[in-house]
Amino acid sequence: MIQATNNFVFIIRDEAESETGGLIIPDNGKEKPHKGKIFSVGGMAKDPKIKNGKGKIAIFHKGIGFEIDYDGKTYLVLMDNEIIGIV
Repeated sequence: MIQATNNFVFIIRDEAESETGGLIIPDNGKEKPHKGKIFSVGGMAKDPKIKNGKGKIAIFHKGIGFEIDYDGKTYLVLMDNEIIGIV
């Protein structure tokens, strides 16, 4: 099991919306969603909405954080202050 530490947050991105038309777009050409489910929150996260947000949807800016692959899943790793909203 992977667990975030410090003020890091692990996110599982929402799957991309269904493709339109008959075009096949390679994975590297698809725009990745700007929201995802909070999987794990480090103990030093300051905002209580984020600290207690496991399972909730987080909204974040495009192009932030980094991705890691672990146990067959891809996680987006952000710092708590990079999340701009919780749904």
